[in-house]
Amino acid sequence: MPNVTVSVDIDNFLQSNSNNTARTSLGVPSLASFNDLSLGVNSLNTNVNSNSANWNLSYYNSLSSTSYTLALATSSIQPAIGNNVAIGSYSNVIGGQYNTTCCNYSNIGGGQYNTTNGNYSTVVGGCCNTALSTYSIVVGGFCNSASGVYSNIIGGNNNIASGRASSAAGGSGNVASGINSNVSGGSSNRATGNCSSVVGGILNVACNNNTNVVAGTNNTASGCYSSVGSGSANMTYGCFSYIASGRDNCACGGCSNIAGGINNTTCNLYSSIAGGRNNVASGSHSNVAGGYNNSASSNYSSINSGCSNTINTTASASSIIAGTNITAVSANTAYAPTLILTNVPTSNVGLGTGSIYSCAGILYIMP
Repeated sequence: MPNVTVSVDIDNFLQSNSNNTARTSLGVPSLASFNDLSLGVNSLNTNVNSNSANWNLSYYNSLSSTSYTLALATSSIQPAIGNNVAIGSYSNVIGGQYNTTCCNYSNIGGGQYNTTNGNYSTVVGGCCNTALSTYSIVVGGFCNSASGVYSNIIGGNNNIASGRASSAAGGSGNVASGINSNVSGGSSNRATGNCSSVVGGILNVACNNNTNVVAGTNNTASGCYSSVGSGSANMTYGCFSYIASGRDNCACGGCSNIAGGINNTTCNLYSSIAGGRNNVASGSHSNVAGGYNNSASSNYSSINSGCSNTINTTASASSIIAGTNITAVSANTAYAPTLILTNVPTSNVGLGTGSIYSCAGILYIMP
């Protein structure tokens, strides 16, 4: 296979159709083997256009110092130096060392030890990167692997994009294996669900469809359409559940949410915890605003704050305003250890049913 200095040899040929020296250097048969001059010129132009993706003469001039090998059998092009190999038909290696294009229409721009093994795949640069599937792309970095159809990786090291149309942008040791999944930065993050994403952090996992983890460490979004904002060791199991931050929190109920705190758990539909520690909201539509070791077990129940307070399952729509070690057992009831009332009416005139008024220091409730 002859080596070709692109701009010099091709310019010589194009400028003088009778230049047999240039034709011999290019490996093109003499004019005698063609029916006429135009057939020879058209044949060469076709080969050159295929080999170099329709490079024009101005681009040949920019490569005048580079020697390339044209493989007419496969219409591929590779540098004559650097131990690069262009195996696939119409594939190209522009520069670098020890790069290999194995499939048709694939390209490597430069770098070292890069490989394309899918049709129309591309590695722009970097080292030890692989584009293994059709239309996959790796843009720089080290030891990255894009193995899903239409997958892409931009920079970083040891990242994997194996899902169809998946992507990984930067970071280290990240995996995007779900369809249309994405990991952007961070380390050892995984987006395994379809349309899932992880944006930064360490050891975060988005493992169901349409889940996402924004940041933090060791967070897991496993319920469909659930998400974790940040924090550490938080888990969303319920569909459409959400944890904003905190540590060791678990949103198990569907559409439940935890704003923050430590070791809080929402166990039922639409339950929520604003903060605090070791709190549990297990009733449907139940809420714990804060405090420590509180449990709202009945539907539509709430605990505002305090410590070790409990609303039993029999106390539907009840609340504990504050206090310690209070147990609510009756429905539609508000509990508090001490209640101080000010500005209490001293007459029942104009008061409705259930209103409180004071008469001679005694409280009365309107029937």
